[in-house]
Amino acid sequence: MARLVVPSMPPAGGTQHITQSKDTVQSRAASGTTSPDFGGAIRVAIDGVAGVDIIVPVYQFSETHYRTDLQVTGAYKGAFFTRTGKAASGYHCSQGVRILA
Repeated sequence: MARLVVPSMPPAGGTQHITQSKDTVQSRAASGTTSPDFGGAIRVAIDGVAGVDIIVPVYQFSETHYRTDLQVTGAYKGAFFTRTGKAASGYHCSQGVRILA
């Protein structure tokens, strides 16, 4: 069976909710009053810190590999299952296919 690899790298952006600033550049108070120090908290309200959503870069990459039924063994599927939700630390080779380790 011929190997078909279909790479996909869409430019994407995501959002992240933050509640603390890296550095407070400016704070304002009404004339004649002083701004309270909220320690870098963003959008402080009476009932808590509201924060803000910011746009962050997201890198996505995927490949599609077509395999025969004989190549997709229980061990092969198990290798993917045990890595689901884990950070990638590199690649290793399984049955001639590179899999995230």
